[in-house]
Amino acid sequence: MAPVPNTDGEKINWVNYKTGSRFVQFKMEAGSTGATVAIEIFHPEMAARDLYFQHLLSQKKMFENIMGDDWIWHSHHYSPAGKTVALITKKISTPDLFNKATWPEIVGFFKKSIIAFDSFWQMAKYSFDAL
Repeated sequence: MAPVPNTDGEKINWVNYKTGSRFVQFKMEAGSTGATVAIEIFHPEMAARDLYFQHLLSQKKMFENIMGDDWIWHSHHYSPAGKTVALITKKISTPDLFNKATWPEIVGFFKKSIIAFDSFWQMAKYSFDAL
């Protein structure tokens, strides 16, 4: 993805986006069945993970105003590594990473989503400091 400044106009490494919260990360994945973007909460303690998820859920209206309302919210999701995580995700299934003709669709999806994530997170991140 070409360099795109964040909400504050700073250069940022989008693949390793630093949320500032040890247990919250943004993910982008693409493969033969489509592309996915997600916010993942991976705290090892279920009660703390649920607290983080409920806190994000309390900000759902702001999230949807920025990100759109077609996201799937999972309070308990099993990651490919077999760990339980909380996940807010969106997937497009038409592009195929192995078909070069669909790369612009994947990049456009990632770019739009990560810029919106950044916009949302700039407003929401400080409320997670107390958790």
